[in-house]
Amino acid sequence: MHTERNIRTIEGMGSGGVVALAALGVALGAAAIPTLTPVIADVVLVVLGLGSFGAAGYAWSMQRWLGSLPLELAPVVGRGRVDGQIVYRFRARLGRGRALHDPSARVRWEPASGEPIELEAVLPARSLCGPFTILVPDPMDRVDGPGRFYIEVEVESRGRVWIASGSYPEGAIHGGRFGGILTDKHGILWGEGWLEIDRSTPEDQKSG
Repeated sequence: MHTERNIRTIEGMGSGGVVALAALGVALGAAAIPTLTPVIADVVLVVLGLGSFGAAGYAWSMQRWLGSLPLELAPVVGRGRVDGQIVYRFRARLGRGRALHDPSARVRWEPASGEPIELEAVLPARSLCGPFTILVPDPMDRVDGPGRFYIEVEVESRGRVWIASGSYPEGAIHGGRFGGILTDKHGILWGEGWLEIDRSTPEDQKSG
C-alpha cells in the first residue's frame, strides 16, 4: 500500500535516484564485510543485495503508479472577490501533484434559461507543480440565478496530454478560497484539503 510518507519520498525521484538507492545498500553491506566471518559475510551480502534491489523495485513500481494517476478536479467551486470584482475559483491537480506544462481551461456558465455564457479562465503560470487554482472573473455579474458551471482543463506532462472536465451545480459553489497547501522543512506539501473550500476569509464571505 502506498502511504503518504512513501509517496513524498519517492515522488520526483528519477531513475538515477532509484539506482543510487540500491547501490547505497550494497555499499553499506560491503563496508561491513571485513569485520565478519566468510560465511556470515556471504549471507549479509545476499540479504542486503536482495533488500536494496527490492526497495529499488518498489520505488520503480511507485513511480509508474504515480505517473499513471490522472488529472482531477476538486468537486466544489470557490467564490470571492479580487479588487472588488467577483471571481470563481476552480482547483485542479495532476496525479499527486506532479509537474505539468501549458495548462489551459474552458469555462462556461449555463443558466437554467438562456444561452450558455463563455467565461475567461486565468491560469497561474505555464509550468506548475502541485494543486493549482484557475480563476474565472465575472466583472459583469453574468453568473446569476439558477444554472451550472462546466469546465474542461487540459495540461501536458512528459509528452502526454491530460484532460479533465467537470460540471458544477449551484450547490457546489461556496464563498471562500481553496486551502490545503502546507509547508515544512522539506518545502511545500499538500494534503486532501487541496480540494476543500476555506470559508474563513471575510471578503470572500461577502460574495455569497
